Order: sequence, then C-alpha cells, then structure tokens
Amino acid sequence: MQEWPKKLFLAIAFISCFTCYARPDYNLPLFAFAYLLWDIDRPVSQKIRLIYLFVYSWIIDFVWLVYWGPFWNSSTFSHNWADGIQTFVLVLSVINFIIKLGTIVVCILAEKECKDALHPENAMAHAKNIFNSEGQHQ
Repeated sequence: MQEWPKKLFLAIAFISCFTCYARPDYNLPLFAFAYLLWDIDRPVSQKIRLIYLFVYSWIIDFVWLVYWGPFWNSSTFSHNWADGIQTFVLVLSVINFIIKLGTIVVCILAEKECKDALHPENAMAHAKNIFNSEGQHQ
C-alpha cells in the first residue's frame, strides 16, 4: 500500500496536464510537488498537512465542477467554438475528482501516523495546531 500514493499523485498530475487546456489547474504543480515530497524523511506532520491540502483542493474542485459544469453545458453556452475542449476538460476533471478522493483515502490508510492523527478523536486537536508556524515535529 506504501507505493500507491505516489502512483496516484502521478496519475492526477498527468491528467491535469490536459485539464490545463480550459481551466487554470493547480493540481499539476500540487501533485507533482507531493510526488517529490512524499518519501522524504520529514515529520509526519508534513504528510498530514499535505492531506489537509488535498482535502481543501478536493472541495475547491467540487465547487468548480458545480459552477462550471452546468454553465458550460447550458444552452446559452453550447455551440461555442470551444465546446469540444470544454467537454474533454469536464470529463477529465470529474475523473481527477474521483481519483483525488481515492488518493486522500489511500494516503490516510498508507501511513499509520497519518491515520492516527486524523482519527476523529485526534483530528480536531491536530487541526488547530497543523498550521502553527512552529509545527509539531514527530
């Protein structure tokens, strides 16, 4: 299970190369960075911060899909010169959205310390301290 997060990071980064055609996509640099950072010997809190960032970006993707999906598929916007590329980007964005949810789950399950830190009993206390500039080095 340890190798799955990095494979999923690459999948999201690869798909994001194509979603950049019609949307400003932050997933490419975010997951390329995560791929490079994930195995570095750092405190577990760094991985937990990345997981929180993944969750936040997943929420932003949801908002983007809810707003732009209906807008690009509306009758007033259809028959646009970019209709094909927008449909392509929407399909890839939905695929990325689903893969990102799986990535979040796999990242939590792959690291025991992350799983423990994100357990409901510990999550609130950890969330309050996660963005502390001093950080909690474990």
